[in-house]
Amino acid sequence: MSRQQKRQQREADILTATIKLLDERSFLDLRMSDIAKAADCSMGAIYSHFSSKEDLLLGCADAIFKMREPVKKRIFQLDLPPHERMVLMCFCLWYSDDQYPGHYRLQQLAMNPFVWERASSQRYIAINEFSNEMYSWMKVISKELLEQHPTLDYSEELALELELGLFACTWGLFQIKESGFEVFNKVLSPEKSYAMHKRQIKRFFTSWDIYPDNFDERLSALEVLTRKLVQEELLD
Repeated sequence: MSRQQKRQQREADILTATIKLLDERSFLDLRMSDIAKAADCSMGAIYSHFSSKEDLLLGCADAIFKMREPVKKRIFQLDLPPHERMVLMCFCLWYSDDQYPGHYRLQQLAMNPFVWERASSQRYIAINEFSNEMYSWMKVISKELLEQHPTLDYSEELALELELGLFACTWGLFQIKESGFEVFNKVLSPEKSYAMHKRQIKRFFTSWDIYPDNFDERLSALEVLTRKLVQEELLD
């Protein structure tokens, strides 16, 4: 193994150890000395890869995003209508975050300007590149969907509105569910949240005058497919 390969492996080990620790405790409670112990390396080694705790946090978020890349590619390749591929992506994000709430909380922290402003430009650029790739991927599907509905007069701005609105139905609702506020617990309990998520997505498409055939049945089928895709991802 070359020196460069060893360095890359050590950085990967530090990220893996940090993500595992963040499944057990909050980022605010995590000390760099804990990470050094878990990764079996020195504090100096950690700081040779990450300029700050915030820089390490963004590195972890980027690693989690990359873990989901295989699922994203599989969804893109599936022979499904464009609206179903968009829904499937939302379902997979929801289900993955539900399986690993620590990953979700880490991503939320990574989106905070106070965090990424204190990280290196390298990490910030990596996160931005992922966001741009996701947008480009979704733009292709949005374009395909909107062109099937000529009354919507496709434009890039309209496609972006469609994407953002749909993801707001997913991430926004999930954020409320994970907030822990008692007022939301009754309607967003574990057994009810998936059903509400499907209803919100159906209402969203209806608000755009998009009425897919047998949509309730298809949403249930897509939920089953979601669990299969994510479970396969976790086993890889």
